[in-house]
Amino acid sequence: MIEGKFLYLDHSILNHFGHFIADSLSRIWAWDFLKGLPGFESLKLVVGENIQPFGEALLAGFGVRGSDVVKISEPTVFEDLYVSTPGFSVQNYTSPAAHSVWRRIRTSMAVPGAYPSRIYVSRAGAELRRLLNESAVERLFEAHGFTIVHPEAIPVAEQVNLFSHAQLIAGPGGSNLYNLAFQGRLRSLFLLVSNVFVQNPELMFCAFHDVTVWCFIGTADASHPDYAAHRPRVPWTVDEARLAQAVRDWLASVGS
Repeated sequence: MIEGKFLYLDHSILNHFGHFIADSLSRIWAWDFLKGLPGFESLKLVVGENIQPFGEALLAGFGVRGSDVVKISEPTVFEDLYVSTPGFSVQNYTSPAAHSVWRRIRTSMAVPGAYPSRIYVSRAGAELRRLLNESAVERLFEAHGFTIVHPEAIPVAEQVNLFSHAQLIAGPGGSNLYNLAFQGRLRSLFLLVSNVFVQNPELMFCAFHDVTVWCFIGTADASHPDYAAHRPRVPWTVDEARLAQAVRDWLASVGS
């Protein structure tokens, strides 16, 4: 048994960026609450040993020291273990508690700089739910002054800065957009989704902010062999002509 008091922040796929943001990090609101109680001054945080560098960087951004993190790789007995309710649950709810976590990390990690005000967040590197004509979509947004961002290719601190400075953000739905949690100046989001994978986390990341959201729905590839078995994962496309008009309408609506 490991003696002491611990806050549990592990998750079955802690190493997945989106799940770390939504399912693990949203529970760290309890850290300050517990640390403020008598006898909790030496509180430690429990995560799996498969935590990734982006996870460690975000914990540091929240203010958790590396020496306060305990990594486990097998079933472990703790003297006193606390598990907090998630402040954010995909498809279910969000809360001010989660958004206070996002804001604190943004405040810690964002720095002044010449960051683009318009970004398109690509999923071109993703294997699942591939937007088959995304190269054409990227060219369309580039023509409107958007910088194409591949978040998996840049450090998480840079991702936080890009999202915290952007005023207009566009891209296909998915964990590539979960950095919306760290928005700071966002005015509007243009979200592209497949007709068989319409979820709401991107919208919930925009809660408690004065942000408009436009949603453009594409079409899943019904000929794909996995279409019937597990439809959300199949490739999809968007009608490029309809999208071009929708983007023009969107930019006009925000005065750009």
